[in-house]
Amino acid sequence: MLFLLAGLDSDKVEEYFRIVEVTKALDYVYIEAAIKYLDGNFTEEETVNWLIKYKLDSKEKARRRLKFIQQYRSYVINLYVGYNIVKNYIESTGGTPDNNELLWKLFKELISSPLTPSDLIKATEKGSD
Repeated sequence: MLFLLAGLDSDKVEEYFRIVEVTKALDYVYIEAAIKYLDGNFTEEETVNWLIKYKLDSKEKARRRLKFIQQYRSYVINLYVGYNIVKNYIESTGGTPDNNELLWKLFKELISSPLTPSDLIKATEKGSD
């Protein structure tokens, strides 16, 4: 339904999600661009070009990412690293797409508990032993 509302072909839902999954591997390119820019090793134009070449962004998307970096600085790192810490924790405790009920139960517990990222990393490591 959301695809139709957005004017997208609903027959390509699976293809869309495959592309999203594949391009997730490029998320750390964004972090690297932010680090290089914030450390003064990249100019604005070098940052945009880096994102176009390695994140496969359009020029407009790369410029929007640069504006985000300029405004929120290192927060971009928290977005991606935090996402992966939470994802790894949820998956390591059995919350996977084929176990959707447990996935949402774990997520609800997670957002209502006072856990730090290091708590989640330790729990993930303990679960993989």
